Amino acid sequence: MALYSMFVSCTGVGDFSTQIRADTPRDALREFLRGTSLREFLAKQKDWPKKFSEKDIVLFIPMDGLINMYLCQFGRDGKYVSVKLALTVSRQEPINSVEPTRAPAGARGSP
Repeated sequence: MALYSMFVSCTGVGDFSTQIRADTPRDALREFLRGTSLREFLAKQKDWPKKFSEKDIVLFIPMDGLINMYLCQFGRDGKYVSVKLALTVSRQEPINSVEPTRAPAGARGSP
């Protein structure tokens, strides 16, 4: 299984990060939604839903010009969460075993 880093932003509340092992980015997101980290982060927010599900996903796409990075957005009852997922190299894997991330053509520092 691959390791995915997830950078989570809850509109108006704050941000946190977590990591999940899964076969695909979509599986990582499913596991994240089933887990407790988002619920625990939002526990003190009385006006936020207690739980989100796959039915709440409004967007799940690869990030343009980048390799192994995805954007997911979901919401319920006017409350929205954005998650950036990135395939992560674990410490046991040699760095040269993963293709480097590419910047979009024309971006600063790109050829």
